[in-house]
Amino acid sequence: MSADLGLALVSDPDGDHSADLVFIHGLGGHRSRTFTNKHSEFWPPWLTEAIPKGRVWTYGYNAKAILGSEDDLSLHATKLLRALVADGVGRKVGSQTHSQILRLIQ
Repeated sequence: MSADLGLALVSDPDGDHSADLVFIHGLGGHRSRTFTNKHSEFWPPWLTEAIPKGRVWTYGYNAKAILGSEDDLSLHATKLLRALVADGVGRKVGSQTHSQILRLIQ
């Protein structure tokens, strides 16, 4: 599997976490480039300043919207759910939109 695909742990508070934040890019996006600011800094790890006991993850999948993905959406969803279960993600999963996160990092 490519390093750009699947679930990747970005930040872990010494194994003692109370929340999981999973960042999933949209169509045509990328697991890390999607979540960079105007200075090209990857910002999801910064959220541990606001949520010290939060683990931060990214999930990458083949999302080529223009050329067409070889996998359909249900396959992506199944792979994501399997990865979350396998890595024990889910005590508290936070889903944030870009606009909500933007307020935190500006």
